[in-house]
Amino acid sequence: MSAYKGQVYVNREGVYALYVDHPELGQAGEPRTILTADQALDALGAFLGNQILQFPIRITGGWVEYLPVPNQGSFYEGELRPFWCFSTSVYLDDGTGQGDWFSDRTYLVNAFTGKVRT
Repeated sequence: MSAYKGQVYVNREGVYALYVDHPELGQAGEPRTILTADQALDALGAFLGNQILQFPIRITGGWVEYLPVPNQGSFYEGELRPFWCFSTSVYLDDGTGQGDWFSDRTYLVNAFTGKVRT
């Protein structure tokens, strides 16, 4: 696979034309089954169960995204892999009992293997 190539045309007013050549996409892989949402949540629960959590945590959303994963040793080649993404919130209390839930982070669970990316 070749690198992206392009041409940018600029005048006093700024960019007036942009042409980009892109490499051909590779062939699609064989169809594979991904984890269900329940299976991905179980994998995340097992991962979080092995962590020392300082605050209560709750899952606030979940979706599947295909993320680019580069091939080992290559900057230009890789593949798109499905990941379950789970957004979370943590409960923070200032000691007065007047705490609240705050958006924390998103955990990524490989939809093929169930491995959690940190």
